[in-house]
Amino acid sequence: MPDKGRGHMRKRKTYRKKTYKKKTRYSTSKLVKLIKAVNIKQAETKYKTLNYNWGAMTHGNIYHKDLWSDTIGLFPGQGTTDGSRLGDRIVCQGIKIRAIFDIPWDRKNIRLKCFYVPYNTDQGQPEVYNNFFHNITGESRLDPVQKKRYPGVKYLGSYTIEPERASYYTYGGGTGVPDSDEISSNTGTISFTKWLPFNKNIYFSADATTVPTNIKERGAILVIPYATLNTAKDGVALSGDTILLSGKMSATVYFKDI
Repeated sequence: MPDKGRGHMRKRKTYRKKTYKKKTRYSTSKLVKLIKAVNIKQAETKYKTLNYNWGAMTHGNIYHKDLWSDTIGLFPGQGTTDGSRLGDRIVCQGIKIRAIFDIPWDRKNIRLKCFYVPYNTDQGQPEVYNNFFHNITGESRLDPVQKKRYPGVKYLGSYTIEPERASYYTYGGGTGVPDSDEISSNTGTISFTKWLPFNKNIYFSADATTVPTNIKERGAILVIPYATLNTAKDGVALSGDTILLSGKMSATVYFKDI
């Protein structure tokens, strides 16, 4: 048989090496977190509401209401109702603010600036002008907020009377106060709603307490009313001039049990 040489040798078949993907192993802690997240998502949303009253306000001054503190229990205590918690911690989704303010019949150009301020008592009371503002001009419409002293402060907006009643009212009966029916039909309101998101676990030190341990001691709503020249007496905005009669506000905290 003739020798065909090495060049005529049959080539061996090549086989692709099999590769195996490494299975992903989930740790126990990740599995626990996943189960907790599913349970929280499916849990019932509970809520608790407190109401607050505002009195008369004057031009350019700071007014505040604490939403919670060691004496104001906005957050839930233990219990079995929709406004109570089961254990010593909750998942707080946020706080809904609803507010309405009554404006005098002759003050249609009033503007109301609002802030949310979480703070501890050693930071100083935010309603004190020199605590909340850098006192550069002495005018709260111009001076900047001290954000380093209150790092969690949020500007909620500037609000005016509803547009359909915003036209300036002129009393045609001369000087003095008009009749009550005219005042009633020309008195306006400023209203707003605001959502304050939390989305965090909040802890309590004891069963009966409503004071959280891992957030600021207090959370306040600050309002600052302003009068313009069109609504000011004799063309001057007087610091002691009442430009807002009264107000009502509610705060509703939404939460889930862990």
